[in-house]
Amino acid sequence: MSTHLSQRSSGILAHITSLPSPFGIGDIGYSAYNFLDFLKDSCQNAWQFLPTCPTSPVFDNSPYMSTSAFAGSPLLISLELLEEAGLISLTDLKTKYNWSEYTTDYELVNTFKSKVIDKAFHTFDLKTPQFLQFVKNTSWLQDYALFMSL
Repeated sequence: MSTHLSQRSSGILAHITSLPSPFGIGDIGYSAYNFLDFLKDSCQNAWQFLPTCPTSPVFDNSPYMSTSAFAGSPLLISLELLEEAGLISLTDLKTKYNWSEYTTDYELVNTFKSKVIDKAFHTFDLKTPQFLQFVKNTSWLQDYALFMSL
């Protein structure tokens, strides 16, 4: 990328977690796709967001205090896309929580999403070529998995 811009450009700083979601936190699903369409329609050239790594309540869920610079946050997994892929059912998406439109209750979101993502994991076929390729070509994955397990 050139250090000199030939023309002016504009964009927005908005973290993925701040997008609207029926599950208490924005994720990389339809709201992100819709936001990208909005940016394009608004003639914006860039979307800058905070790191998408795993967060911890120990560090107030700050994306700047993570256990990995490479891993993605499970909270950013779209439950709607998991349902669309057949890994969970619509019943799994039913929630008793009344999510705020303005703040994120990380403890509740983590409890709910962890349960649903765990179900998707047990439905997922670990022998798919795409997953095996990902594991094979991701140099940091085994060390990270061991670290998190310990």
